[in-house]
Amino acid sequence: CVVISDDSVRLGFCVVNGLRQEHADELVRQRQDRQFNSLEDFKRRVPLSREELRTLAELGALNCFAAHRRAAMWRVEEQAPEALFAVAGIGDPGSTITLFEGEVQNSDDVVLIKTRDIRPLAHQELAGSESHDFH
Repeated sequence: CVVISDDSVRLGFCVVNGLRQEHADELVRQRQDRQFNSLEDFKRRVPLSREELRTLAELGALNCFAAHRRAAMWRVEEQAPEALFAVAGIGDPGSTITLFEGEVQNSDDVVLIKTRDIRPLAHQELAGSESHDFH
């Protein structure tokens, strides 16, 4: 423990319940190698479980990445855009996906299938676009 001021005490990772020792060691190694630029950088470089991230956020250890502890707790729950593509099985954001729309005609039960090719925008493209209308 280190007393920072009258109202602040810094505790070591060894007293954090639920944080695996090897993950705490890796966190320290990565921090010594270079400073974390963002929460996303932190999550990318340190292999913590979702529960370990939640614990650190609840303790205020991630406040440097957010305005306050509660904001850090919300930010821990966010997924990086690349992870959303991976979960959907889309691959890299530059690839093309074919959407299928089905419509059944009641008279003879024929299924009409319409297809449309779309390309997911990279985060930088989306952020620079004026409209987010996906019709």
